[in-house]
This record gives sequence, C-alpha cells and structure tokens, in this order.
Amino acid sequence: MEIRFLGFGGAFDTHLVNSSAIVSHSGVRTLIDCGHSVFPFLKNSGAIHQIDQVVITHLHDDHVGSLSALAIYFSKVLGKGPLPVLCANPEFLEKVRLFFTLSLVNPKPYCNLLLLPEGRGDISAIDTKSLHMEGLHTFAFVFREQSSSIVYSGDLGQCDYLFAELNHLNLPDPVIFHEISYQPDSRGHTYFMDLEKWTRIYPVYGYHCDPDLNPDSNPIPLVAHSPEFLWSSVKSDLVG
Repeated sequence: MEIRFLGFGGAFDTHLVNSSAIVSHSGVRTLIDCGHSVFPFLKNSGAIHQIDQVVITHLHDDHVGSLSALAIYFSKVLGKGPLPVLCANPEFLEKVRLFFTLSLVNPKPYCNLLLLPEGRGDISAIDTKSLHMEGLHTFAFVFREQSSSIVYSGDLGQCDYLFAELNHLNLPDPVIFHEISYQPDSRGHTYFMDLEKWTRIYPVYGYHCDPDLNPDSNPIPLVAHSPEFLWSSVKSDLVG
C-alpha cells in the first residue's frame, strides 16, 4: 500500500495543486479529492490513467472543483465508463448527486455514485461533520491492509476527535496525513501545535499548506518535504 500526493496546497495557494492524493491499496487506486487545480495536473502528468475510483472528503471547491471534468474525461475520452465515486453515507451521496446534476444535468453517463460498504476492510470513512464548518459534511478516510494503514484527515478543525476515533480502530502500523494551519485562530483547520502531542504516538505528516510559509516552530513534517509521498512529477519539481 502506498500514497502519492498530487498536490498539498490549500484553497488559495494558486501556485500549488490543491490537496489530493492517489492511494494504492488491495489492487485498487483511489483518488482522494479533485479540487479546481487537480484535473489539469492529472491530465498533464499522466496520473489520470492511474485512477480506478474516487472518494471525496467534502464539497468545497478546492476539493471537488474539477471533479465533473474528471468524470467526463474518464468516461468519454478514456472510454472507461462512468467514474466510480464512493460516498461515505446516504445523505452525502445525495449531496454529491446534486453536485453532479447541477454541473452535468444528467450525470449517469459520467459517474456511478456508490455507497462505501459498511465493514469493508480496506477502506472506511470517519464522519467529521461540522468539524470543518458548521453543518458541512466532511470525512476522513482510513485505508488498511494486513500490515499497514493510511489515514487521510480531510479538512478538520478538531484533530482530537479524529485521533480519539483512531484509538478505537486498532490500526496496523498507521501513518497519519493531517491538514494543518499555521494560524492559531483558524477554526476550520488544525493549528499545527495542536497536533504535536499526537506525534508522540503516531507518525504524522502535514498537508493543505504552503511549505514556503512553514514556520520554524512547526514540529510536524510536511508532505511537501517528504519525496516518498509525492507523485513523481511533483517530486521532480520540488527536489530536482
């Protein structure tokens, strides 16, 4: 199992690709999120050919802004049929259906909305509704195989909630990828110092931030500085 980030930027980091990643697990490659700058990167890098299905953390534009373009390209240009989009619960599935209906009118030829099966071993969701923005559906995702697991937080203002959930899961050798903010008063995102105590228990890497603005006081290693977690073309841009 492995994770490769296509981008690690926040909503307004226009020089970076929006935070997104491809996780390879159990013979399947799952794209997490497809913000407004992700589809161009997918197409230009060739990563678009490495996608089997998609999961979405939430419906903000920097997480789904080019999802409709991906669905059309996947279905019609690549000829792979409707793009499988796994939704964490029935209520969120209906919101995703509305999103596609507004953008595509008739989404059926382009995407296949599926509920993430309960009890599925290799991928599961943690409901974090209202922990990024009041009333907003958001989800963290857990990918696991026999000897390893990957946790992807999505946007989350209360990291303690996620780690409390993880403590009940008995995950094998987990690595946590958590969005971070450099601002202590950022209500919808996790201030990096609030994550520090959890690094004593889990390996934690930060994303959804501009690495050029990373303060010296940040103890959380960044995805941007970890080539082993980057898609190859991102890695070459960063480390030459």
